[in-house]
Amino acid sequence: MDEKTAKEARFRNSEWSPESNEKMIQKIRNFPIKHYGDDGEGKDEQRTLGDLIDATDPALISKVFLEVKLYETWHHGRTVLIGDAVHKMQPSAGQGAVNTMEDAVILANCLYDLSDGKQPVTTKRITEAFQDYREQRYPHAKFQVENSTKMSRTLSGQVRCDFFLITSYVVAAQPRGVAESFLADLISLLPFISRPGKKDSSVVSSTACPSG
Repeated sequence: MDEKTAKEARFRNSEWSPESNEKMIQKIRNFPIKHYGDDGEGKDEQRTLGDLIDATDPALISKVFLEVKLYETWHHGRTVLIGDAVHKMQPSAGQGAVNTMEDAVILANCLYDLSDGKQPVTTKRITEAFQDYREQRYPHAKFQVENSTKMSRTLSGQVRCDFFLITSYVVAAQPRGVAESFLADLISLLPFISRPGKKDSSVVSSTACPSG
């Protein structure tokens, strides 16, 4: 990296240091949360994220730069994760927010099924609901994580083989007409060279698209 880029990178890294926790906390401290607890007058108390943070061991509070990754653990006890917390995707395919909303809908459905009034809501049933949510969402999330990575390599791969290998994958998955159109556009970008031994004729030639 040049000097300017290096300075910018160091600045970005500082945004994820332990010292940045307090700055993050101050931004979200006043966000309201629903708290089901009697305030002494028979009404639910209004709490904020700040109350939750103050009740948490500071050693357990961190600001994390999430990797592009599909995690295996989605829940534990009465805690469950959705969105980037379990399946961080490259932005190339535009599926990050979409999959987060899908998570929320499926999780809400699983939790709704707990309130059938036939059985008490126990930790065991909550865990089963969380597991049902994960089983429904995991295969699709896995596909989208892999697909977004392939799309990112297609659009901005660092080596030439990224482009040609992934392009081959994309073209193979398309209808014949779309694939032919894509290849025609690709070939039009390649340089023309004279065919050896034949005067005034030109053909497309490259390491990926041999002449002839």
